[in-house]
Amino acid sequence: AALEIEILAEATRNPQVAARVQAADVAMHKQVRKLLQRARLACGLSGEVDPAVTEITRALFDGLTARAITNPGLDKEALLPLLRVTLRALIT
Repeated sequence: AALEIEILAEATRNPQVAARVQAADVAMHKQVRKLLQRARLACGLSGEVDPAVTEITRALFDGLTARAITNPGLDKEALLPLLRVTLRALIT
C-alpha cells in the first residue's frame, strides 16, 4: 500500500510514471469490470455494469488500502461482513 502511494505521488511529478500508472489503471478497470459482470451473471442478472459501479468499487478498495496505512490496527475481519453487504448492493 505504501509503495502504491509513493508511485501515485511520483506520477504527479513525472509524466512517464503518470502514463504508466494511467495505463495500469485502464487495465485494472477492465479486470474489475469483468469481475463485476461475472458476479452479476452469477446472480441471474444481466452482465451490464454501470461504469459508476466499477469506479465506486475501485475507490472502495483503494480507500481500504490507504486506511491500512493510516490505521495499522484496522480490524479487517470486522469489516468483512459490511464489505460483503456493500459489494452485493453494488453488484445487484
